[in-house]
Amino acid sequence: MPASQKGSMWSRPILLGLLFLWAGLPSALNGQKAGKEGFCPNKTPPGVVDPCFIPCSSDSNCRGLKKCCRIGCGYACVDPLPVKDGVCPLKIGSWDPKKCRTKCTRDKQCPGKQKCCPVGCGRECLEAEPEKYGVCRSGGPDGFLNPCFIHCSRDNECPEKKKCCRKKCGLACLEPTPRVQPFNSTNLDS
Repeated sequence: MPASQKGSMWSRPILLGLLFLWAGLPSALNGQKAGKEGFCPNKTPPGVVDPCFIPCSSDSNCRGLKKCCRIGCGYACVDPLPVKDGVCPLKIGSWDPKKCRTKCTRDKQCPGKQKCCPVGCGRECLEAEPEKYGVCRSGGPDGFLNPCFIHCSRDNECPEKKKCCRKKCGLACLEPTPRVQPFNSTNLDS
């Protein structure tokens, strides 16, 4: 066998193996359950300034419950999307380290529809609040004096039906647009 064919005989399996590894990486780190509980968000979360920065390569690089997720052209440690429906209620607890109690670390440790929620400096199982209906409009309305001000950090900090939405470089409570319902033949009027 000529020398040129011997080299290509070994390079094909190696290239094929690298291709499989490369193809599996995005699914393991973007939107899939890998490592820590929860799912990676599809949108860049608030507070991620440089989307091309790569401070992590796996969930084990992230503190606490945060996951290593693909954000823009890089990766970042972010809070995962919840496993159980709903959101944790705002509950102010003790910040005294002597009174910190962590009664749970994950939603699956909580009974029924309860979620493992931050309470002061600890965590406990609480009844989840329903997520507010609708999605944030892209860009949001103009008229804010300081578009980089953070008015909220989560939907349940906003009054009535308003949601906490990205506004240029900040966050504000805004009226959402309705979610687009997926087509379902049972939704048709007969």
